[in-house]
Amino acid sequence: MAGIKRRFISLVLALLATQASASTLANVLDAHNNTLSVLNNFLAGQQALFAQLADAKDITVLAPSNDALNKLQANDALMDAMASDSGMVEAFLKYHVFQGVWFTSNFSTSSDSPSIVTTLMNDTAYTNVTGGQRVAGNLVNGAISFQSGNQNSASVQQGDFNFTGGTIHIIDDVLTIPANISDTLIQANLTAAQGAFSQSGLVQSINSESEITIFAPSNAGFNAIGAVIADMSASELASLMGYHVLKGKVMYTAQMTNQSVTTSEGNEVHIRVEDGGIFVNSAKIIKANLFANNGVVHICDNVLNPSNENAQPNPSLSTQSPAFTNAKTTNSVPFTSGIPTPTSSSAIITATVTAYPVPGSGGDGGSAPATAGSSSVLFSSALFARGGIFGLWLLVGWVQLLAGGLF
Repeated sequence: MAGIKRRFISLVLALLATQASASTLANVLDAHNNTLSVLNNFLAGQQALFAQLADAKDITVLAPSNDALNKLQANDALMDAMASDSGMVEAFLKYHVFQGVWFTSNFSTSSDSPSIVTTLMNDTAYTNVTGGQRVAGNLVNGAISFQSGNQNSASVQQGDFNFTGGTIHIIDDVLTIPANISDTLIQANLTAAQGAFSQSGLVQSINSESEITIFAPSNAGFNAIGAVIADMSASELASLMGYHVLKGKVMYTAQMTNQSVTTSEGNEVHIRVEDGGIFVNSAKIIKANLFANNGVVHICDNVLNPSNENAQPNPSLSTQSPAFTNAKTTNSVPFTSGIPTPTSSSAIITATVTAYPVPGSGGDGGSAPATAGSSSVLFSSALFARGGIFGLWLLVGWVQLLAGGLF
């Protein structure tokens, strides 16, 4: 018994010693000044800010490196937008802080099923996902990679720098706040899907409602049945596209098992996991977990057919056959007329949903009025200030957020 007591006391003393010597967030940032000097230079001499740091618990901070922050200096328009809206800055900062302590060893090693991590970004002006916007993380080419909005990737350069409230990973790029569904579809070159949603009158619904999952067919998938859908009425097209939407349920691939789920159209889709692939009815998910501000988009190789929900996949095929009989292509990809094409430039955050015309109508595509969670945000690589008052304000904001405003 005496031996057990001695060992217990030793463990307690060791724990207390560890806690006493644990580094604060400020200590860790300063210890890696060679990599984080752009950040730390703004904080130098701001002792009052360090005094505000409180004991935040159970968080993971992604700290963009010098190179990552330097990339942010070129977009003057976004700089101006950020300077006029403190909410954008706060959303960006929160998106770089995870709920819970995630060491690099905790992330998935699977390329097909990354870990889906919840961030502190839960402001409904910028996200409409319950609990906080998500980031995907997994091991890619020997390093932990994070996927955020607009399919942007950032990799851990150095990781697992522990502090009293959690751990810090230094990343090589900033995370991108997810856009609305329409902009997410366009940036992924799913212009036929966006056009079909516009023509069916569903744009307002998919952009403004919370908790949305979209199974978005590729342009090639739409073209494969172009002759079949060319003569569909608006109501038929609305039924078809509604069959590609789950409402009230954000389903990431990590949650996908063999199951049936009801679509907004009313019929079920059947999700199957076979031979390492994920299929929705007979269509294969070829790219998954594209984050949107109110849910997630998965790209499928074919259009789903609500009249053929029992269509079976053939996992041995690289591309699945269309689920429509008499499927024929047309000379051009349907529904793409008048729909913007992907751009490498960043869209500026606006208070309203971007309007996209109904193909062939010249209309506004049924775009929603300004609503919480439906802004057309496309943060790409311009958020950090170039110095001066705004640069200091951004960094002050980060410290204040970590100092207790959020925890």
